[in-house]
Amino acid sequence: MSGDGYKMLFSTGKIGSLELKNRIVMPPMVTNYATEDGAVTEQYKDYLRERANGGVGLIIVEATYIHPWGKGFVNNLGVDRDELVPGLRELTEVAHGAEVKIAIQLYHAGRQTSSKTSGYHPIAPSPIPTPGEEEIPREATIEEIQGVVEAFGEGARRAKEAGFDAVEVHGTHGYIINEFLSPYSNKREDEYGKDFEGRLRLALEVLQRIKEKAGNEFPVIYRINGDECVEGGITLEVTKRIAKRLEEAGADAFHVTAGVGESSYNSVQPMAMPRGCKAHLAQGVKQVVNVPIISAGRISHPEVAEEILEQNKADFVAMGRALLCDQEMPNKALEGEIDDIRVCIACNQKCINKLLGAEQEPIGCALNVRTGREAEFPMTKVDKKKKVLIVGAGPAGLEAARVAALRGHRVDLFEKEERIGGQINLISSVPGREEFKEVISYYQSQIPKLGINLVLNHPVSAEEIEGMSPDVVIFATGATPLLPDLPGIDSLRVVSAWDVIRGECALGERVVVLGGGSVGACTVDSLRKLGKKVTIVEMLEDIALDMEPLTRKLFMKELTSDGKVKIWTGTRISEISEEGVVVERGWEKILLRDIDNVVLALGATSNKDLIDKLAGKLRNYHIVGDAKKPRKVTEAVEEGFEAAYRI
Repeated sequence: MSGDGYKMLFSTGKIGSLELKNRIVMPPMVTNYATEDGAVTEQYKDYLRERANGGVGLIIVEATYIHPWGKGFVNNLGVDRDELVPGLRELTEVAHGAEVKIAIQLYHAGRQTSSKTSGYHPIAPSPIPTPGEEEIPREATIEEIQGVVEAFGEGARRAKEAGFDAVEVHGTHGYIINEFLSPYSNKREDEYGKDFEGRLRLALEVLQRIKEKAGNEFPVIYRINGDECVEGGITLEVTKRIAKRLEEAGADAFHVTAGVGESSYNSVQPMAMPRGCKAHLAQGVKQVVNVPIISAGRISHPEVAEEILEQNKADFVAMGRALLCDQEMPNKALEGEIDDIRVCIACNQKCINKLLGAEQEPIGCALNVRTGREAEFPMTKVDKKKKVLIVGAGPAGLEAARVAALRGHRVDLFEKEERIGGQINLISSVPGREEFKEVISYYQSQIPKLGINLVLNHPVSAEEIEGMSPDVVIFATGATPLLPDLPGIDSLRVVSAWDVIRGECALGERVVVLGGGSVGACTVDSLRKLGKKVTIVEMLEDIALDMEPLTRKLFMKELTSDGKVKIWTGTRISEISEEGVVVERGWEKILLRDIDNVVLALGATSNKDLIDKLAGKLRNYHIVGDAKKPRKVTEAVEEGFEAAYRI
């Protein structure tokens, strides 16, 4: 399908007085690319430049704090003081240089920050912490609330001075305006609480002050929570009432999302949730207002975006992680190069997982190594073409082959199996992880276009490699299941989780899975859905701890929903016997009886036989992915990219 096939997506549109060349919006995504005091960096400009050049219609710069107390991330972008305006102006110049419109999102984190992050004790409508957080926010005084209103106004003034074409008010995801709007978090009995009108007051005052400071003609987008997805919180019907009032107050568009901190998998939806899963919320708001609507929520492919627009669920579509994964996605869709789009699979491993981790790292993309590292890796041709031999066509080997070919090298890629993909073929067989197949599809389309010589069903030997005299060898030979030295491990009823996931073994009704990492946990979930009686044993304090947190939150909710899975944590495996599995918890030994099968999910070990055979015989080689150390697709793709790029 060419751009002509996406007529709605590439039609022009308007938000207030703002004219946009297409309906694709890059929504605000906190990057942690700013300095510690909130200033724009070269990294930020490079990142934004590639998205602007990629053909997006509107860029909304990340949640930008309007007051020091409202800073939610260590390297959050700020708009809380005048000296930041020149740097922000450089961002607008980058966008305008690519003929792209640019807005900035204004926000105050409220209770969803910490004194460690902002340097100040958090404030909120009521002294109620975000569930799971220990720090109790202080109830904001009337004077402080009025200070927040003024800070939003001043933020809008600075944004306009910096050349932004619009501002967006962050009124969702559990930040301060959302907190005041919701009976879930606002228990006040004064004029800023008590009832619907009181809870609405802060949002109305913020809109009014922005209009006073930036002018009535300056477009204001309001990001609204279509459904908080928590008991006692805002629902779509309440949101409709809120939206009508905010439209009357001057909102020029609504950007509809969902979720708050404790239901955050509804805000940044993991792979297990379907594409376009929150479009019904945008449609609901659109039914009651007369201003444009932006829909968000796993709109990761132009087909999904076009369908939402065709069905009149929204006027614009927010494609955030899709633009982290492929900054050229709009241009490729317009030119009909659909197979060349690297589609976001919502793995969340290197974007939201990095941002929300304990270290609050800068974001990236598991499949696009250049995200946030654009200047470090310009995709230019090399001066001297080399002969590159790659062993293994899993994610590490495939990415190495792609990058080496793009850089101008001659690439031979050997794979011992009959198809490419490695362990991606395995994980994409797990319910809720099927979209990993998109990774394989992308590389399948690129291999012939880049002239890569792919040889399948060929376990290349050490002698062959020496005989081909390559300039560089990249070993991406992957890993195999780990078989520990455990009594009873060779029993016929013991199978590996990998074989279970592949469907290569028949299991009885009563199964024990040993190992509670993500592989073991996913195996248990698959067996649960088949009606098996499953027990999982893990030595750590919980299972699936290596999963991305938002994915895990949804996964654990579903896994434990019916109470059918027995979970033994803090438990070591001692022996597999004819009677069952002997485990140790503390000083106690326990026999788990009546078991038909034991499934091993105890990790993996690197395949290094070929590497060992060639030790000392190769001048230039690299070991990448699971061949180096078993980990995730993030590390595999990154190591494959970097090894190939530096040739």
